[in-house]
Amino acid sequence: MVLDEIFKESSSFYARRMEDLMKSRFMSQRFKCFDPCVDDDGTDCVIKSPSGHFFEIQIKARKGEVSKKGIGRFEVKNPGIRPNYYYLFYAEIPDIMWLFSAQQYLEACFRHKSGKHMNKTWITLLNDSGTPAAKYNDFKVQREDFKEIFK
Repeated sequence: MVLDEIFKESSSFYARRMEDLMKSRFMSQRFKCFDPCVDDDGTDCVIKSPSGHFFEIQIKARKGEVSKKGIGRFEVKNPGIRPNYYYLFYAEIPDIMWLFSAQQYLEACFRHKSGKHMNKTWITLLNDSGTPAAKYNDFKVQREDFKEIFK
């Protein structure tokens, strides 16, 4: 077996690696991160702010390979409005993060209204050229912003 095949990254391994990267960014800002035992409601981590408040985070990541169409499209299944629930979207190649509260995401996303993808939503944060979609600039964040957002 060729080494490339052994170490070829599966999508689930990539997702886990990106979740761990995002958690490390929270921890670098003195947040405590907790993994749920079961991932059945979309929560990838729970963070505890330095002030003691808890927030649920769903992390979605893309490699951002410019050669692929739809590189900046992020999908979420069955989103709902939940207090203290956030979506953290990450594009690896341009190294950009966007953060939406559940309410903000529902106001910005598009939803399939029928068919097998009914109730699945999506948002396109990068254009096919790999540049950020300007209408979502207000949602771009740096790790240093976490302390201000999650008080």
